[in-house]
Amino acid sequence: MALCMGCMAEIGRNTTCPYCGFKTTEKQRSPFLPYSTIIGGRYLVGRVTEINGESTSYIGYDRVQNKTIMIKEFLPAGFFVRKKGEIRLEPVAEKQDKFFKLLNEFKEYFIQLSEFADLTCMPRIHNIFEENNSCYVIENYEPLVPLEDYLDECGGYLEWDRARLLFMPLVTLLEAFHRRGIGHYGVAPKNIYVTKHNKLKIYGFATENERKRGTPLRSQLYTGFSAPEQYITGENLTIETDIYGITATLFYVLTGTVPESASKRLVDGKLLLGTSIVKRIPPHVVVALANGLQIGRSKRTSDFDTLRNQVSASSAVKAIQEEISRTTTLNKIEYGISEAKKKNGNGVATVLISSILTTIALSVILFVFFFDDMILGTHNNEISVSTKNTALMEQLTVTDSAASTEAGEVALSNFVGLDYESASDEAENTGVILYKSSEPVYNDEVPMGKIISQYPVQGTLVDSKSGNVAVYVEVSSGSLMRELPDIENLTLEEAAQKIADAGLLATAKRVEDSEYESGTVLGYDGYKSKDKIEVGSTVTIIVAQ
Repeated sequence: MALCMGCMAEIGRNTTCPYCGFKTTEKQRSPFLPYSTIIGGRYLVGRVTEINGESTSYIGYDRVQNKTIMIKEFLPAGFFVRKKGEIRLEPVAEKQDKFFKLLNEFKEYFIQLSEFADLTCMPRIHNIFEENNSCYVIENYEPLVPLEDYLDECGGYLEWDRARLLFMPLVTLLEAFHRRGIGHYGVAPKNIYVTKHNKLKIYGFATENERKRGTPLRSQLYTGFSAPEQYITGENLTIETDIYGITATLFYVLTGTVPESASKRLVDGKLLLGTSIVKRIPPHVVVALANGLQIGRSKRTSDFDTLRNQVSASSAVKAIQEEISRTTTLNKIEYGISEAKKKNGNGVATVLISSILTTIALSVILFVFFFDDMILGTHNNEISVSTKNTALMEQLTVTDSAASTEAGEVALSNFVGLDYESASDEAENTGVILYKSSEPVYNDEVPMGKIISQYPVQGTLVDSKSGNVAVYVEVSSGSLMRELPDIENLTLEEAAQKIADAGLLATAKRVEDSEYESGTVLGYDGYKSKDKIEVGSTVTIIVAQ
């Protein structure tokens, strides 16, 4: 069986692969393993697919299981020589001790990674062994689409609901790594792929030595996605480093824009977002991105559970609710408008968290990340967030059309029980912006479209001087169980509309029935009118032909 060394497809006597274009006359350049080298007694080596300062990856073939694989070889640049015609590595004499120390660290790292094979985003590691004075890692192979190509196919970015489904398993994997005491430290779009089942896989694994400056290896970092500390010699990498990487990647996925490089952000931490982009991203997600992209580690989100909660709309609402329960009057921002002007000298007013949500009225929002206190804002529109000594959701200013109490304070009106669309339009005219949870909230008691709850609650006294108000609301998506409408003797189009209005899906099954006109709906297959099934379910309707 003749295999293509470029893709491992069987090519017979062809000298050029009809699938990938690889020519059989090509030679693998030194110092990489020659084509068709056998390692471990069973693994055939093909074309190089990836190189970094620590290792080289090849496509390969398992001659025992007759399947394509990926091979990673420990190959630390500058620490070895490989003589022509040989596959054994010879450490550079004066670096021999360091070579074997790096090799052992490489092997141990991948042994630890192999423990996570059952997690969704982790490629399966089949074998790890030493040979030729090197270490080899055999990984599973599957056809994948690079994340960057996937985004191109999706129009350049993803909506949050779609991105959330893709990335939450990756957050879980990274969290598991750090509980084990290891990290990835190379989280970036170039290392993330999408499977045919629309699941993410992450690659680009390397030891910490490869992911920061100032180590013996030639480090590989990713502009816009590697954290500031990775560029500073002598800095240890921590869980916050991977949080920066995943947050920067989410920023890219949601906006289609690569964040500024860490080296530039060390000088100027600003990130620009257009209004059209801000409109697409739920407010609590904007805040989560801001926290994860902090320049200083001490100010950055410090664990994945917190990150997961911050990107959850329900958690954002819960945080507000807990704060309101603690006090009926919201705290005033510690660093107010006058202090911001006094200390920053640029007219940037530090106002309340809800102000970030008013950016839909701006042409551009400018996120400003300071080292001591994070302030997100615009220079002239006084849109900003302060996180000094408090969680983001702790400071929430609300204004309303209700009667004033003390100067500058108002009591928030009640929106519970109102129709969301009508209440939203009416509230906006009085400077109140309603933001509903992005997650469906099913409720058997409250009709669809009605507001179930609001945070802050009715009567909360707030400062009315900070501009537009943000109020988080939960809106009923109706009952989880939906009643099948009566569709007998309707046309197919009429029946389909009634079923869609009930929040259900339908397929048609045509049967011969001379008593009815062709196209008449006879009923359900396996159900009857007024049966209840879960929202989003698919039913089959019987249609006469």
